[in-house]
Amino acid sequence: MKIPALFRVVPVAGLAGLLVAAAEPAAAQIGGGVDCALASQNNFPAPDQRRIQDHVDGAAREMLDPDRDTSLAGRDELVRPLDCAGITVAFRQAYGRALSAPVGGLVGHADARIATNALQIMGKARSTESVRAVADGLADQREVVRYAATTGFRELLSKPAAQPWPFAQRQVDQSLELLKATIERDASVNVVLGAVEALVSVDDPNDRPGAMQRVAEGLSQRRAFLDPGALSDEELGAWARIMLRAANECRNAVFNIQPGANDAFMRSAGILGGNCLALARDVLDARGNDLDSTIAGELATVVNVSEALVVFTGSQLGAAVPAPNPNLQTVFGRADSGAFEGAVDGWIGQGGLLTRAPFSAPAGEFDAGQ
Repeated sequence: MKIPALFRVVPVAGLAGLLVAAAEPAAAQIGGGVDCALASQNNFPAPDQRRIQDHVDGAAREMLDPDRDTSLAGRDELVRPLDCAGITVAFRQAYGRALSAPVGGLVGHADARIATNALQIMGKARSTESVRAVADGLADQREVVRYAATTGFRELLSKPAAQPWPFAQRQVDQSLELLKATIERDASVNVVLGAVEALVSVDDPNDRPGAMQRVAEGLSQRRAFLDPGALSDEELGAWARIMLRAANECRNAVFNIQPGANDAFMRSAGILGGNCLALARDVLDARGNDLDSTIAGELATVVNVSEALVVFTGSQLGAAVPAPNPNLQTVFGRADSGAFEGAVDGWIGQGGLLTRAPFSAPAGEFDAGQ
């Protein structure tokens, strides 16, 4: 099935303008009686639970106030306890339970500003209830709300590497899968970028390879549905930057994994490199000398990083991958589609390097997008 045509590309900064801004925690008292001392506790007897719930209920009511200043004040009251230094996992769980109905229930609110702020707050809470609420935001019909859901996931998944996850591992895995599916299917290039950023934010050493594998697999799948001839310059430039971000992050991840430790990720990363080269090939075939110079420069960088990614992953998998001479970036710069296709054919053409072991890309993996 064809993926629907992309929505209008909105600058991400414009989308982010609707989202919650980080609030500085007060030194002692946080609005509604929830202070940083409470946020550092590990046990919450009934009076403390009531104190937390009263704070959340009152601030959530303020967030719904039609007066914008009052609404923003309520939002900030909900955020501030989550910025306390020394916040415990136990507090996150208690606060997440308190947020679940009054704030988690707002992720589908008709006012996009309220919905996006609710998603950011739930993601920042980083609790068991957060995963369900933020996942609901990915199903919203509004682009800005789905983008906010990806930023909520980025908050949720970007815990310090040394800290344990404040929710079950299965919820981590479900979150990674949801973001991968978003990369594969969402009609908005902005939302895809948000999903990529959420996945690359994962810093936990046990889960980062899996997150990066999902980035690689999701974008490889999506590339097959990109028709450069049907994309505007703005859209094409956005996709080039997404591919570059992903290829760079995969390359960095490859450096931090011992050979043989995660071959599935290595294969996926190498295949992503091949799909980046396939995108560059398709762009030259569709645009040739008419390609915007800025986009041409961005794609040349994508080609350079992707070549290195294939060489590095091949080395990690025990397959010698000779570097092309001249390098692929130089060939791409000539804007000669036939020459570039010939240069990459040995890697992504029929029977090419990436279609054979140890990469073993499926048949048709690098066919022209449509």
